[in-house]
Amino acid sequence: MCFVQLNRIFVPFRPTSEIAFMRPSLFGHHFVEKTWRDLLALYRVVVIAEANSGKSEEFRQMKDKLLSGGETTLLVPVEDLCDRKLDNCLPPKEHATFETWQSGSEVAYFFLDSVDEAKIKKKHFRAKLKTRKL
Repeated sequence: MCFVQLNRIFVPFRPTSEIAFMRPSLFGHHFVEKTWRDLLALYRVVVIAEANSGKSEEFRQMKDKLLSGGETTLLVPVEDLCDRKLDNCLPPKEHATFETWQSGSEVAYFFLDSVDEAKIKKKHFRAKLKTRKL
């Protein structure tokens, strides 16, 4: 299947305003729209969207784009992190990338994907985050 670049915009999540979340200026709610460039400049970002909205593929495409620009990026299924440390979830090539990044001081981009799948499998990702042993 061919990937179609949507040039998505992102807005802060407001659980009490679902309609306004979908349309940034609807009903008097005005949000500062963000692009991928804006998100990548932040220290930590959580992307929330409906299931089957293309997040996983967009994460893969963004990872590839960053890699082609010489950036360090890793894509890891969240459900893997529920049972193992991050370095044990990576294929050999990415494991080497992770070790190189850990020993240096450069920025890296981590795409942790599929929280919904982890919930379905009844994993305890929240507990893993609290231990901070990624």
